[in-house]
Amino acid sequence: MQNIDNITIAVVSLLLLVGFTFPFLVSDPGSEYSSKISKANEKIELNRDNQDFGDLSIPQVHNEVLSAYNISGDASIPEWAFYRKPARLDVLKRIIMIPPSLEPAYISGVQVIRDADSKATYHEITGRHSLFTNCEIASCALEMKTGDMDWAKVTNLSSFGSGAAFSIKANQLEVGREYSYRIVTKASTGPDQMAFPQDGSHQQESVATGSVLMPANMAWKVSGAQVGRLDSSGQFLPGRATIQYSSWEWDSGSSKKSAKVVTEPAAGEKGEDLFGTGFALERIQDTADGRVVVLRNSKGKRSYLKNNDVPLSLTPSGWDNFDSDPAESGGDEEDSDETGSEPESVEESQPAKAKKKRPSGGGLFGGDDR
Repeated sequence: MQNIDNITIAVVSLLLLVGFTFPFLVSDPGSEYSSKISKANEKIELNRDNQDFGDLSIPQVHNEVLSAYNISGDASIPEWAFYRKPARLDVLKRIIMIPPSLEPAYISGVQVIRDADSKATYHEITGRHSLFTNCEIASCALEMKTGDMDWAKVTNLSSFGSGAAFSIKANQLEVGREYSYRIVTKASTGPDQMAFPQDGSHQQESVATGSVLMPANMAWKVSGAQVGRLDSSGQFLPGRATIQYSSWEWDSGSSKKSAKVVTEPAAGEKGEDLFGTGFALERIQDTADGRVVVLRNSKGKRSYLKNNDVPLSLTPSGWDNFDSDPAESGGDEEDSDETGSEPESVEESQPAKAKKKRPSGGGLFGGDDR
């Protein structure tokens, strides 16, 4: 009986020993998989912390992850079951944004053009358009002004490139008036371009030109005008004046002047035709504004000429821009004193000589020359 108890105790002890030692003698697949998964997760975390946004290559953890899912036998575990974090691949596009720039247009000159073929006179404005980059021209307009009046648009310009040369005609101008010009340019940017700052740099105005006269085709001048008077013997002496007529000759491209001494016609009579213009001397009179010679044509139109007044110029003249073109100069130049260059010579105008005072009762025709 005692032997049976000893055998029972020995068997139980053997079973306990085998039970405790079996896990250590037989490999545990679950523990192996768990270790591989932990190793793969560590690899993923390491690559995430060391990720370089400039490097678009895929993190090399694919094989590390797959090694945790190679299970022998018929059973298989889907790969997605072991992912704790979603995978994401960002493909970045590098875009370099360059700010837009717009410079004002440059007007090089304004010239008076007389076209002999069409017998038309107009102003020709020349220069170059705005220099612009990373933007588009929304509008470009030529504006003009005269005197103290506001700027007014003459015409819109189109179809030009950055810094391209231009030549614009400004016609239908009023004779005897002086005009100044400028160019106003506006730019805009597209959806893929950097916008202009809110400082008004999207609009540029060129430097305004000087005033340029619109010349006439003909001009009158009178001098030495004398009104009719009685002489010492009581005889009436009709008024007289030297009348000068200037006209533009289209064929020769120059002005022609003609002058003659004209006597005031008697009352009720018609004066002689002056230089084939249809105008004749009607009368000479004194006014609050000085002595005036009145001409009249066959249609009843009168022209009032002030004695010794300067007539309108017939010779074309213009305006030239002596400032350097920024597109050609490459920037502002140093002052002449710093560069050592000689200062630009300036031609001084001689003061006009004072007219000699004529004795009373003298003058061109023996009377006062007012």
